Amino acid sequence: MTYSRLLSESVSPSPSIHLLSGHRYTKALDAIKSLRKDRVAELKTDQERLESLSREKAHSDKLVKRVSDLNSTITAKELEYEEVKREYDQLVQANKKFYEQSTKFREMYLKLESLQEKKIRYEEDLANAKENLQVVPGLVCRINIPFLLLTRSSLQAPTMRSCNG
Repeated sequence: MTYSRLLSESVSPSPSIHLLSGHRYTKALDAIKSLRKDRVAELKTDQERLESLSREKAHSDKLVKRVSDLNSTITAKELEYEEVKREYDQLVQANKKFYEQSTKFREMYLKLESLQEKKIRYEEDLANAKENLQVVPGLVCRINIPFLLLTRSSLQAPTMRSCNG
């Protein structure tokens, strides 16, 4: 059905008007079709952009969560590091103290060995001296024996003894 048939017979426009109005109608339809095509293309573009943005947001959310997890892991590792460092420092101090004690022990042990060797040497010297000495009855003499009377309990000072006994 054409536009001209719709017009009543009484108001019959001239044929040029019919051509113009048909031409306008076709142009309007073409414009509407073109606009619809453009809108559909824009809609597809917007949908693709929306999907792309949605994917980017999901990826961004995943990265934000990963960064958050890594930050909490870093914090936990820093705390663990501080604790291990404290333990390490304590071990260093304990090792230093142990080394000092072992050095003192070694020095004391070497000193003990030296004193025992001196004691043995002095005892041998005393035994040799007793063999070569004559005992005079009733004579009191002073004997300076600083290292001979070395015992574990005490060191005795020089004493007065009878040469007889």
